[in-house]
Amino acid sequence: MDQRRQRGNHHVQRRPFGHSHSESRSQDSWSDISVDTGGGWNNTAPPNEAIVGRWSLAQDGGDNCTIELKADEWFGGHRAYTPAGCPDGFFDVNRWTVSGNQLQLTDTNNRIIGRFWPSGDGRWSGKRESDGARMSLNR
Repeated sequence: MDQRRQRGNHHVQRRPFGHSHSESRSQDSWSDISVDTGGGWNNTAPPNEAIVGRWSLAQDGGDNCTIELKADEWFGGHRAYTPAGCPDGFFDVNRWTVSGNQLQLTDTNNRIIGRFWPSGDGRWSGKRESDGARMSLNR
């Protein structure tokens, strides 16, 4: 059996008794994250461990609240806690996921309530999905 491992890919090739069979598998990994030495992320979402914890969720010129993004898995993402008094629509958030360079706050029906992008120094800038209102997440 011939096995090769290349940067996140695993390739297995089997040749039993003159027959050939080939399999390829890919796996996502945060090992290729590049960190800006100025303290920000280079438009790449940080690993999930850096996202877990308490955040101040604020609407530009509006309400704010403290939300908690938890490490435990919940409906294909991770559990989120948002108290009453958060900006409009965010009370329904109970899950967070990372997709590409986006942090998405969703409900259990996978409806995206807010999208956020890393903007450096532990800060995320984003928008509310329903009306495009500018939002931010800060430590």
